[in-house]
Amino acid sequence: MNNNSKHQRGFSLVELMIALVISVATVGGLFSLYLNTSLSQKFTEANSRVQESGRFSIEYLSRDIRMIGYRGCVSNTALEINIAAKNMPANYNALDSELQGYNITEDWNKDSIFENATAITNIIKSESNALSINRMSSRGAQLVENQTNESANITIEQSANLDIAENDIIYISDCINADIFQVTNTPNTDNGNMTITHTAATNKTNNLSKAYQSNATISKYQSRLYFIGDTRRVNSSNQPIFALFQADVNYSTSPTTFIVNELIEGVENMQILYGEVLPSTNIKYVEQANVSEMNNVSSIQLGLLITSQDEVRQTIDNKTYYLAQKAISPQGVASHAADRRLRHSFNSTIQIRNRRL
Repeated sequence: MNNNSKHQRGFSLVELMIALVISVATVGGLFSLYLNTSLSQKFTEANSRVQESGRFSIEYLSRDIRMIGYRGCVSNTALEINIAAKNMPANYNALDSELQGYNITEDWNKDSIFENATAITNIIKSESNALSINRMSSRGAQLVENQTNESANITIEQSANLDIAENDIIYISDCINADIFQVTNTPNTDNGNMTITHTAATNKTNNLSKAYQSNATISKYQSRLYFIGDTRRVNSSNQPIFALFQADVNYSTSPTTFIVNELIEGVENMQILYGEVLPSTNIKYVEQANVSEMNNVSSIQLGLLITSQDEVRQTIDNKTYYLAQKAISPQGVASHAADRRLRHSFNSTIQIRNRRL
């Protein structure tokens, strides 16, 4: 027997307790460091995404807003625009429709082309603003030869790559007159040229308002509504996710149809002020309901509220955000949710390039 065994001793209870306390403190510190690092990383990622979404949203909308009133040229006088296409709404006024604003209340779409557009009305967010822009597409081409008369075919270079198809709604303009008509044929090509017809099969008559010359520009007619809508998705806390949507109006069908696409996730609200040029030449920014004449609007103040998908804040967001000078807080008619999601407001003033007022 080893007589030294009686000198071997284990840890005392006090030593074990001290070791346990040190271990718990060390593990707790490491866990706290991990948790703080994880929360900080989530906050940083959410902030980066919000900033990116905000900048992209402003840029995307700005590109279209700047082009309001584009008719292939810039003119100091209003064009005479003839609506030839049968499927266009009765009494459609192309000039008055270039820019239209909506405050989304219960009857916002009454007596408009969006009255029965359930793909839009079922998801559009109340107390936000929406913007309708109708114009000649930026991608156009000039005629390669003069029309001999009002009923003559239209010929453009195939290399223009306008991708024009049968039943498309087309805008033709020479900066004095313009026609909006529907393509009757499947455009055929010959010797590098594309021939487009506009007969009474899809238009009110065989004739346009004039025989256009080679200086005229032709392009597709573009009609879009930008709005904030519910994506029907929820985040990890079961909160709704909103987004910026684009609805393309398809006038080539009867009745009119709408192609709705989600553009940018996390756009929670949009507010708009319209810069109307007064008789004194001063510009006054007002809400849509207070605009005297939309054709006198030369610029737009655009405000967007961008929200993170998940809750990354440590406290409830009770902050008031200003979108185009309108206050958005947890209280009030136009409000944001009182949650822990991260939010930033983005504001920009956009000049309409094609209106010389």
